[in-house]
Amino acid sequence: MSRPYDNTNIDQLQRDADDCLLTYGIAFHPKIITSIDGIYVETASGHRMMDFTSGQMSTLIGHGHPEVVNVVQIHAQHFDHLFSGMISPPVINLAKRLTSVAPPGLDKTFFLSTGGEGNEAATRPAKFFTRKFEIVGLAASWHGMTGASLGAQYHAGHSDYGLNMIGNLALPTPNSYHSIFRKGDGTYDWETELNYGCRRQCARSKRLSVKLQAELKRLQSRYGCIGNVRGRGLMAGVEIVSDRKTKASAPGVGATVSQKMDL
Repeated sequence: MSRPYDNTNIDQLQRDADDCLLTYGIAFHPKIITSIDGIYVETASGHRMMDFTSGQMSTLIGHGHPEVVNVVQIHAQHFDHLFSGMISPPVINLAKRLTSVAPPGLDKTFFLSTGGEGNEAATRPAKFFTRKFEIVGLAASWHGMTGASLGAQYHAGHSDYGLNMIGNLALPTPNSYHSIFRKGDGTYDWETELNYGCRRQCARSKRLSVKLQAELKRLQSRYGCIGNVRGRGLMAGVEIVSDRKTKASAPGVGATVSQKMDL
């Protein structure tokens, strides 16, 4: 695979980034990524890291997958971009494939570019269909950078922006480690079963999760700063604490660990 950025002036790029880019609320990673390969990303100095940014669902099959690259090249040549009021065979074919595997009732598709746009657009038919106008979100949620999406999530960084979209409500995020519900009475025991989706991929994720959880537990037994390990499938979390008894968070330790790992 070609590496077009190997000889890039990284110092100049960093200065340009500082001058020209706004962040998404937190600082950018200190190292600029110059190449990708499957599950790895690489910096200009040649440091390779496994990409654990699982929020980017479009890269779950790995960066630069040959089949994806080939399809992108073909469609960039024939249908790189159209006005949204026009449709083409690839759009229709993808919509048909999606609706064919979706549950009954989800028989229409609406294509957008980002998760924030998707959430923004989804609230409109939801309000229209239910005739209800309030949105309930979780306190530690992340839904995007658009107006309605920002209004449905709750962060300290919301200060000094004025009012969010009217009708947004926050619920405490479930957290088994720092739980505010110490003694359950059964009134909030809910479970949702999703019986559709990528079954083979989910089965593989389940197998790999056993190994991932075992290795994270091994690290927990070795390092006192790991207070809790939890997760499902390959979506795992490690709670960094200063004291396991009090469960006091240790953001400074977490930041140091992150820097050492170059995550």
